[in-house]
Amino acid sequence: MAKESVIIPFKNKDIVLKFEEFDSEIDVDDAVKIDYHNLFAEIITIPVMMNRIGMWKAQSENDYALARLARDINAAKLGEQYRRKLMGKDSKGNPKMPTKDQVDNAVLLDDEMSKKIKGHHHRCIRLQKEAAYMDSLYWAVKSKEMKLNRISDSMNLIPEEFEKNIVEGKWNGILIKAQKKKPI
Repeated sequence: MAKESVIIPFKNKDIVLKFEEFDSEIDVDDAVKIDYHNLFAEIITIPVMMNRIGMWKAQSENDYALARLARDINAAKLGEQYRRKLMGKDSKGNPKMPTKDQVDNAVLLDDEMSKKIKGHHHRCIRLQKEAAYMDSLYWAVKSKEMKLNRISDSMNLIPEEFEKNIVEGKWNGILIKAQKKKPI
């Protein structure tokens, strides 16, 4: 994937933002702390980070929902097999339906038949935990964004301050470089 870049022109130099692929592994502590030595970089890059974390959160919630659906479908199919298998007749010869508990217990106690469902349960539990982690990260980054918004509002920032005070480096998954203004 090609790196996308945006040039922000200032009076004496241009600030280039290069949007790199977001690492699939991030240091959560670094992602949610505010680097007060380069507030300008934090302020201009936090919206991109929020967007990326929001997409990860949506994907993890989708993965969990799909796994739950697959688990529920398989459990229903297996339950239906046992419901038919456990049907009997009462003392008068009338059909006798098994109770929900009888069907559920038969599914859980049958090692051969329930392996697939147990695998789906474990996958659902893992994906639910991952979705909860992503939700927690989302709200931590959201908190960082709100704090940065309050800081930038209180600073009454002007473009010259950005140009003068921005530090080059990588913040929130975005590479920031300053370059001399190109002649027109």
